[in-house]
Amino acid sequence: AATRDFERVVVGFPKSKEREFALLQRGLTWGARKDYGKMRADLELLIEEYPETQARAQAEFWTGYAKFEQKDYQGAIAHFN
Repeated sequence: AATRDFERVVVGFPKSKEREFALLQRGLTWGARKDYGKMRADLELLIEEYPETQARAQAEFWTGYAKFEQKDYQGAIAHFN
C-alpha cells in the first residue's frame, strides 16, 4: 500500500516538492522488501533529478547497498565513496 501511495505522488505530481521525498521513501520501501532492482531505480532517479537533495548521502549509501546485494561489487564502491 505504501508503494502505491508514493507511486501516486511520483507519477501524478511530477513538479511537486513532495516528489523528492516520495522517491526516497518508495526506494527505501522497496529495499525493505528486498526488491533491490526497484530500490536502485528509485534512488538513482532521485540522485539524477535532485542532485542537491539533502537525502543524497542516504540515497548513495542505499544504492551502494543494493548493488552489493546484487553482487555488483565494483558498482557499489563508487556509492560508498
